[in-house]
Amino acid sequence: MSISRSIRRLKWIGSVVVAVSCLSALAEEPETEPNAVYVAKMQAVVDFLETELKTATDLLERQSSSKAEVDLARVDLAKARHNLAFAENNQAEVVRQCLLLVEIRSRQLQRHEKMAALGFGSKLKQIKAMRQLAGSRYLLGRVQGNPADVLDQLERVVQLHNEELSYLTRQQKEGAVSTMELNRARHRTTVAEHHLAHSKEDSPSVLPQLRQSAVLCQQEFDQIKRLRHLGYADVLDEYNAHRHLLHAKLLVADIENEPTAMQQQFDELIRLHEQTLPKLGSYRKGKLARLFIEQELARDHARKAQFLQDGYLADELCIAAMDF
Repeated sequence: MSISRSIRRLKWIGSVVVAVSCLSALAEEPETEPNAVYVAKMQAVVDFLETELKTATDLLERQSSSKAEVDLARVDLAKARHNLAFAENNQAEVVRQCLLLVEIRSRQLQRHEKMAALGFGSKLKQIKAMRQLAGSRYLLGRVQGNPADVLDQLERVVQLHNEELSYLTRQQKEGAVSTMELNRARHRTTVAEHHLAHSKEDSPSVLPQLRQSAVLCQQEFDQIKRLRHLGYADVLDEYNAHRHLLHAKLLVADIENEPTAMQQQFDELIRLHEQTLPKLGSYRKGKLARLFIEQELARDHARKAQFLQDGYLADELCIAAMDF
C-alpha cells in the first residue's frame, strides 16, 4: 500500500462519526457477498452479448451485415468477458480477452486507415480508433506486469484524448459540434488524465480539472433533464448523464480525502440504479439496458463494500470510468 493510501486509511479509521455510519451502512446491506452478485450480473451481460455476436455473425453470413459490425459486437463481448474475469480473479482469461481486444482494435484502426488512404472516412473516428487500441494495449500491459509499457500506453491514451478534444474544439467553432459533445470530450480527457496521475500517485495534480469536469457534468445533467421534459431525451439519456456526474463527484471526493462524501456518492449511485430500473418499462433497448443497470447496481454495491473495508477507491473504479 502506498504512503498516500496509508494516510487515507488512517484518516478513515480515525473518524469516529464516519466509522459509525459505515457500520450502519454495512448492517443495511442486503447482500453478504456483493462481489458474488456482481459476478452473476456480469455473467448475464456476457450471455446476452454472446447471443448478439451470434446474431451479427449469422447476418454477415447472409450478407446482411458487415465485418465492421461483427467486430463491434466482438469488442462489446470481449470487454464484458474481461470485466467478468477481472472480478473472478481469473488472470489467464483477463490476458486472453486483452489480447483479443488488441487484435480487434488493430483491425478497426486498419479499416479507418484504409478509408483515409482512399479519401474517405472520418478523422475523428481514426483518432478514436487509435486511442482505443492504445487503451487495449494499456490493459494488456497491466495484466502482463509490464510497467514501462503500461505508462507508455496510458500516456498515449491521454495524448490521443487531447488530440480528439482539439479536433472537436475546432469543429465546435465552425458549428459542426455541439457544446454538450465538446464538454463530454473534455470530461473523457480529464478522466484519462486523472488515471495517468493516479498511476503516478499524483492525483492531486488534476484536482482543478476534475472539479471543473464535475461542473460540466452537472450542466449536462441539468440540460438533459430539461430536454427530457420537452420530449427530446429519454430515461437512459438522463440516467447516463446523472451517472457520469456522480462518478465525477466521487473522484473529486477521493482526491480531497473526504470519506463521508465518497460514501454519499456511492449511496446516490445505488439509488440512481434502483430508481431507474422501474422506469425502463417497454423501452426499446430495455433488455440490454436493464442488464447493464443491474450490473452497475451490483458493481457499486461491491465497490462500496470494498471502499468501506479499505477506506480508498480501487484502481478498477478509475479504469472502469475510462472510455476503451
